[in-house]
Amino acid sequence: MAFLDKPFDHDVFVSFDHGLDQKFSDWTHELVKEVESEILDYEREMINLSVLVGKRSDAQRPLTMYFNNKVKSSGVILVMMSQKFLDSPWCGEEMEWFEKELRDNLQKGGQTVLLLCEPTDERHWPAYLKQIREKIEFYANQSDAFGPGGPKPLGFPRPKPDDRAFVKAVTNLSTVVVGHLQKIKESSRLKQESMTVLEVNRPVDKPKIYLHPRPSHLEAWNDAKGILQDSGCEVLPDVPDKVGNDLWEIERARETRLRILNEEANAACIIRVDTPVEQDIQLLASDRTALRVLGKNMPCALIDRVGGSSVLAKQLGIETVEAVSNNWQTSFQNWLRQTVFSGQ
Repeated sequence: MAFLDKPFDHDVFVSFDHGLDQKFSDWTHELVKEVESEILDYEREMINLSVLVGKRSDAQRPLTMYFNNKVKSSGVILVMMSQKFLDSPWCGEEMEWFEKELRDNLQKGGQTVLLLCEPTDERHWPAYLKQIREKIEFYANQSDAFGPGGPKPLGFPRPKPDDRAFVKAVTNLSTVVVGHLQKIKESSRLKQESMTVLEVNRPVDKPKIYLHPRPSHLEAWNDAKGILQDSGCEVLPDVPDKVGNDLWEIERARETRLRILNEEANAACIIRVDTPVEQDIQLLASDRTALRVLGKNMPCALIDRVGGSSVLAKQLGIETVEAVSNNWQTSFQNWLRQTVFSGQ
């Protein structure tokens, strides 16, 4: 069992490979035990917490034979970053598989956290690891703290009860993991409620996507419209209306937009081509709230042409569809299947 609901089978997947360094491996398992204990001591609703440690025991067998689908089906992926991890199959001959697992996990709503166990040169990291924003430093800053060999992880080689730095770092890490698990759980609960309580306007033929236009982004809007149409979607409105600064014009435009969203659209999206994007996200969330009052649940997404994540979008429960590459139709179709077409 696990704390999270489907599509997740495990709550946490710990990805590490320290080669033949048994001390490092023992320390990792000890850290995982401490984090589990910390969570279970204070988060009683997580009594079924499921943690899977991803260390293969046979170097002759590929990672996929041990962990196929287990990485992407875990809510939080904790990557134990060390120099030996960078030299391991996770970043070597099986890098493409691991990268795909992380991306698929992100599409499901999962999170990846990099735990920096020792100093490494980020210039030598694989590109997909550089894109992970959440990094937690877990080693002493003093270069001479552990004698020859430089800084080692906090609590290495075996944590002591009076090691305040280690205890504090474990508490911080546990808090981060719990925060992600609770957000994933809540998102899953809201999706389930929206499926059973609110009516989802499911398209019979082409899904109709309302693409919020911003006057300064019309070129990007037309480009995205063409891509969505090529992937089998109908885009609304057909031609964006020009809205001035007059309050009456703004209110009239909002009424028209809400009518189209309520009567015709199956989903609402905005495009991110530069920053900031907070005002657009708030507008999308406001429209979604207004539609819920009318009894309609509207799936909403941020089509991100820049890269990176929006904190505000996460907080408001608006999905982010990565659209940095030109072939982002697949990611968008996956989002449609998980939202608009879910339950069919």
